[in-house]
Amino acid sequence: MNVWPSHTSPSALGVGNYATYLSRYLSVVRPPVLSFDHYPLLAGRAVTRDYFQNWATIRRYSLWANIPSWVFIQSVDFDGRKVGLAPRRRPSRTDLLWQVNVSLAYGAKGIQYFTYWTPNNGASSFGQALISKSGGRTPLYGHARSVNAYLRSMGRAMLPLRSEAVVHARRKPPLGAAPFRPDAFARSVAGAPIIIGWFRRPGEGAKFRYLLAVNASSFASATSAVTMSPHVVGISRYAVAGRRFVPVQRRPGERGARRIPLRLGPGEARLFRLRRR
Repeated sequence: MNVWPSHTSPSALGVGNYATYLSRYLSVVRPPVLSFDHYPLLAGRAVTRDYFQNWATIRRYSLWANIPSWVFIQSVDFDGRKVGLAPRRRPSRTDLLWQVNVSLAYGAKGIQYFTYWTPNNGASSFGQALISKSGGRTPLYGHARSVNAYLRSMGRAMLPLRSEAVVHARRKPPLGAAPFRPDAFARSVAGAPIIIGWFRRPGEGAKFRYLLAVNASSFASATSAVTMSPHVVGISRYAVAGRRFVPVQRRPGERGARRIPLRLGPGEARLFRLRRR
């Protein structure tokens, strides 16, 4: 079963607000996973105003219920104005990658596509999805295959991890998003806007944390840097191709607190394992 997104009207939810809807659903149905859909890619380069707020709420309730969160990402363009939805753009490869990485930052354990087959046009007018109505592969099929190859490796590292927090390092965080604040592992963030997911591995101890840094844009590259707390003495980067963590050595002449320089292409992310004293 799949739950509504956060912009659904109270008349469709059956209750006064989204949080009550999720609470009742989890208490009564007791599902093995909390699955939802939210298609954020509006016309042009915009995203839906409540996308991150929706993810923050889903994350909170999946942790409360102690079940995995799954999400449908948008893999087709459509015009839903007849049913009260603004037109959605046709996703690019980096749009797919961005949705996947944002979902991982918010703790997602399952990625699904809306849609695989191109739907018949009813109330909404759909473009071509991964598979055309005649059964042929569209360019989106190749994009999804590329993103899935990345996800198979990244999932290997992230499935065992438990979400601790999600913060947005930018001047004005979007609706429902928590701003970055210094903590025991990271002191500051500089440069282009990024989203940071904090994770721990159960049983590993308080000295270790995992940081997933996601480019906040699916269109532009991001050059940023995260300065660690002076107590962080070990940094390893997850190598997607090698499927393993590789130690990050200090650069020549680097002194004081460790620093993670980031050069992220549109929609890209990097995963790090941190060790404190």
